[in-house]
Amino acid sequence: MEHEIHECELQSRLDIIINAMNKMALAERAAQTKGRAAIRRIRRFVTVDNQEMKADMEKMNEGLIEMDVARHEVKNTKTKEELEEKGTLYQKTVRNFNEQASKIQLVIDELSSTIYTNQREVVRVRQPEPMFPPDFIDAVKISLLNEPIYHGQLSQASICEKIHNDGDFLIQDGCDSQSLLLTIFRNGVRTFLITIEKVEDGVRFKAGSKCFASLNDLTFQMKTVQIDSETIRLGTAIYRNDNCGRFGAHCVIEEPPRSTLKTIIPLSTMKHKSVVVPLKMGIIHDGNRGGTGVTHPPKAQAFGFFA
Repeated sequence: MEHEIHECELQSRLDIIINAMNKMALAERAAQTKGRAAIRRIRRFVTVDNQEMKADMEKMNEGLIEMDVARHEVKNTKTKEELEEKGTLYQKTVRNFNEQASKIQLVIDELSSTIYTNQREVVRVRQPEPMFPPDFIDAVKISLLNEPIYHGQLSQASICEKIHNDGDFLIQDGCDSQSLLLTIFRNGVRTFLITIEKVEDGVRFKAGSKCFASLNDLTFQMKTVQIDSETIRLGTAIYRNDNCGRFGAHCVIEEPPRSTLKTIIPLSTMKHKSVVVPLKMGIIHDGNRGGTGVTHPPKAQAFGFFA
């Protein structure tokens, strides 16, 4: 009876932490969305907006030439009828020139404030946190259970049990340290290869014709995968929901006042490729001695997520 009560209390604590991690994930995605939107607005000033302003300046110069010609014709009129006709045309060219000049001046006036505002927004939403507060270290370890990768290989039957809807996908370890498997449900279960390539900055993940700097980028950005001439749309990532895996560490919550962290499998003894989320900047875990370490960006700070 006491054992059952203890398990219920432990499960309740885990539910609170998992809910907090879900809130953290939503906040991280919102920050990415806002940051990318601000970056797009900044890029417009050196691409789309810049080209539009150049076109407007060409129109303004053309309007200036037309205005000079119309003014010269007004000076050379000899009759009242010609003066009225040329004067109306001159007023029209002046009005067109003023409209183009005002449009350009508006962009120039707003340029400095717009770039500053968007740069500040990028820094604000993407400023990395140096380290999690000590009280939430265990919560971060629990968040490993929600990584969209299964450490180890699943059987075909296990995969069929986990993905049901068209477009559902999961990522699991490959047969060697240089590959992962992307499994997609579409007219049955289909598995494709994700290649881990070494580049100057570290590693990148290549799925079909697309490359990503990290698994986080892959699962967040990749909407489709191109295999030969076929395009397959991805839907929902399948997340692990148990505490079995080759993470190298497992969070054990004991009665107050202690919370301990116990290792279940040393990282150096892992036989297959494994990806571990670092607790703070600069920590990189290697899946095995011969493998290539993969670093995930630090997640948002945990304050305010346990409400």
